Amino acid sequence: MQDMNDLNRLDLNLLTVFAAVAQTRSVTLAAQRLALSQPAVSHALGRLRKAFDDPLFVRSREGLVPTVRGRTLMAPIQAILDSVGGLFHSPPFDQETSRREFRIGASDYAIMTVAPRLIRAVHLDAPHVKLEITPICEHPLRALEAGDLDGALWNTSSSGGNFCGQELFREKFMGLIWERHPLAAKARKGALSVEDYLA
Repeated sequence: MQDMNDLNRLDLNLLTVFAAVAQTRSVTLAAQRLALSQPAVSHALGRLRKAFDDPLFVRSREGLVPTVRGRTLMAPIQAILDSVGGLFHSPPFDQETSRREFRIGASDYAIMTVAPRLIRAVHLDAPHVKLEITPICEHPLRALEAGDLDGALWNTSSSGGNFCGQELFREKFMGLIWERHPLAAKARKGALSVEDYLA
């Protein structure tokens, strides 16, 4: 069994060469699959043979066939490559089984209007997911970037930077006055100005 010093000297990229040769039974085809030159794959195979002190593959009518030692290495090496490859792929989100907790920042208005509908919708489609709705902080984009928030519901013209935004809806404000108010006549004609309102 190799000690840690042996592992430090072994280039783990060689394992991809081993797997390619094992699958293609050819140095040429392995080189094509790995986008390497044939001499580079031959050199890597030589290093593997030295590291494992075994020919690993021998020529036959069917191409390169693994030795006994080579056959015993095929499954473990493939398992290592699959495991490492899995580090770079997040598992797909399964809304029916996920128990993830999402932290959403929201304005007071969104907490009163959007959040209740959002909670009901999430509960129907993802019954085990938890939502924590929290009042929006002073710098929501920083909180999103730091991972303190998973999302935010608030009025902004543009998220900008490395963020994605989606407009949910638009609303208009309406002012109400008593029908006998001095400005009621102007209001009926739609002639009430912002200056009138502020005065």
